[in-house]
Amino acid sequence: MYKLVTQERWDKTKAKIDWIWKEVQEILAGIKPDMDYKTLESYRGFLIYVARTYTTLVPYLKGIPLTLDSWRPNRDDDGWKITNTLEEKFAEAGMSGMTPPDRVKPAKRLYENLVALRFLTDAEAPPEGLVRPMRIERRNYMLMFGDASGAGFGVTLWTEASTTIEVDHGVWEKEVSDSSSNVRELMNLVIKIEELAEREELHEGSGLFVFTDNFVAEQAFHNGSSKSKKLHALVQRVRKLEMNHSLFVHLVWLAGTRMIGQGTDGASRGDMSNGVLAGDSMLKHVPLHIDALERSPELRNWLSDSLPWKKQKELSFLAY
Repeated sequence: MYKLVTQERWDKTKAKIDWIWKEVQEILAGIKPDMDYKTLESYRGFLIYVARTYTTLVPYLKGIPLTLDSWRPNRDDDGWKITNTLEEKFAEAGMSGMTPPDRVKPAKRLYENLVALRFLTDAEAPPEGLVRPMRIERRNYMLMFGDASGAGFGVTLWTEASTTIEVDHGVWEKEVSDSSSNVRELMNLVIKIEELAEREELHEGSGLFVFTDNFVAEQAFHNGSSKSKKLHALVQRVRKLEMNHSLFVHLVWLAGTRMIGQGTDGASRGDMSNGVLAGDSMLKHVPLHIDALERSPELRNWLSDSLPWKKQKELSFLAY
């Protein structure tokens, strides 16, 4: 099964990207100093719509909002918001009633984003995006857990066709260990997926279920972007892998207690004596087939008690 947009919308997509590209080229050549704000804002809305079909485009649209917001206070040279500072709070408090300018200068990353967008949209006809594979093979089903604890990291990988668990663990270099835990958690997983690609073990239509106990990393992946430069770059790397290898990457957040029980938390600390590393089945730790009421029977009573007494009699639960 595949998905695509109409030829008309695809042609408009290419035309709008070309317009932004030509504007940036003229600015870089010194022909003009900036670009029209309203036109760029309008094109952003259209491209976001198209990216709902071609989700691979999402991370490469980031340069457009960075350009549109570059006039706002408390932004760095590339248009990124400087967060968690006292200046940020004062700047936000003083932005009420402010209106954007007629023209804006492109953010630094806009040029690189446009190179990627032009490459991804160079086909004459709208490409057919794979929604799900036409055939199911044992080699196409993988489960991966990743965790980063302090200076350490751990990854466990299981493929349906394999009877063994592949384990990676070690210690980050200082440059990485100084990064936020959000970055380390996602980087840990991205490196492993890239390794599988280099080993040519990611086949078209492969379903890769990746589990992390880092909620911020999971949200960045599903949003397609992040306010963090490093986290955003990692999301781009995953999206590129999805595009190049026709992958179905499912990033799933889980509780830290489940990560501990599964054993990858221990692997990140050099402990190989828990969970799958002690002989557990990988599937035992990913009960995605169990619905919420079966997993937590007390939830049924909690939902019922939270309703007014008259409504409780009307409450019914659909079968999963």
